[in-house]
Amino acid sequence: MKKKHIQLLLVEDDPTDREAVKRFVAEENLPYELHTAESKKVFSEKIRERSYDMILLDYNLPDAKGVELLREIKDIPVIIVTGSGNENTVLEAMHLGAADYLVKDLECNYLKLLPAAIGNVFKRQEAEIALKESEARYRSLLEGTRLIAWEFDPASDCFTFVSGKAKEITGIPSEQWLEKGFRVSHVHPADREIATKNFTTAAEKCEDHEFEYRFLTQDGGFIWVRNIVHVVTENAKATKLRGALIDISEQKKMEESLWESKEKYRMLMDNINMGVTYIDTNYRVVTANSFHANLMDRSVREYIGKECFREFEQREEICTHCPGTKAMLSGKPEEVNTEGVLPDGSKVSVHIKAFPITDTDGKHKGFVEVVEDITERKRMAEEMQENMDRLKKFHNLAVDRELRMVELKQEVNELLEAAGKEKRYVIHQPE
Repeated sequence: MKKKHIQLLLVEDDPTDREAVKRFVAEENLPYELHTAESKKVFSEKIRERSYDMILLDYNLPDAKGVELLREIKDIPVIIVTGSGNENTVLEAMHLGAADYLVKDLECNYLKLLPAAIGNVFKRQEAEIALKESEARYRSLLEGTRLIAWEFDPASDCFTFVSGKAKEITGIPSEQWLEKGFRVSHVHPADREIATKNFTTAAEKCEDHEFEYRFLTQDGGFIWVRNIVHVVTENAKATKLRGALIDISEQKKMEESLWESKEKYRMLMDNINMGVTYIDTNYRVVTANSFHANLMDRSVREYIGKECFREFEQREEICTHCPGTKAMLSGKPEEVNTEGVLPDGSKVSVHIKAFPITDTDGKHKGFVEVVEDITERKRMAEEMQENMDRLKKFHNLAVDRELRMVELKQEVNELLEAAGKEKRYVIHQPE
């Protein structure tokens, strides 16, 4: 990156030429902080004292040649200054790492080229740094990715190149990849037809594409790969195929694990004897299990994406008793007993427990309702209550009859006592 003041070291033994450079820098108001050295000895001292952004180096010094100093200079761009007719010197200097050169003339017109030369050197330097960084990132990407770069000749049906990771990933030496028939023979038999078709179609139609298949490895097993194919054409005909095989075995394992988890979840949800629904913050049904659908005498597809209060209780507005609303407000499970309305207008008694769902930032995503059919339980409770009521009524009738019998016995005893006779009944008060 170009600095405000470029630290420029001029190595020049001729005092006239040194003054000419100083005068030019001052008159042109160039952003250079100019330092000078008139010999190799002074140059060596200057280099040890501080760092410089650029060195303007005269070819002929009293105690050394400029090319000798070039061998000592590390990581500082150098512009060689030489007289006319020294083309071989320029070539030698450029070979040793000089960034550019200027040819002196008696009128010092060469100095007019100095700002452009320095600017171009810095631009090239920036470009080289950017290129090195890009190459480093590319190498890091290749080294960190289980990837095999390849080139294939459709005419001979052979790989002409594979990258060094081929053996590391597959166990198969690179030279075996170059054998005729290798490509087809190392595709898993179950994938061979479709993989071959995709590969040849790319060449025939001159179309880039990618596909996945199982690659047979040296140990008799296989890895999952994604093959990215680029077609190189000439006169509308595929002359080469280039691409990359990326080992995606870990990704496939994760996909299989996820599928198994989803399948286990689905089996759990479909076999549990309770309805489970996931409802978003807009009170729309995201998913539900089959038990809930059967409970509501409908299919799950009928109410996915629809508002729960309309579908489950046939209301026009959000239920005032909604446990999901309360759960999102409280941040903890809430429950309620209510009635669901079936398509024919009949009702089913349910107990609903709602659990709030949040994302990693704590923002509400909705709620899950666990719905239990309590219709039978409620019916049995009502029957039990009726029986209790009847029993209580019978008990009251029995007590009333007993009290009446006590009264009658008392009256008989009183009449006998009035007639001078003994009492007939021993009376016990009912509890």
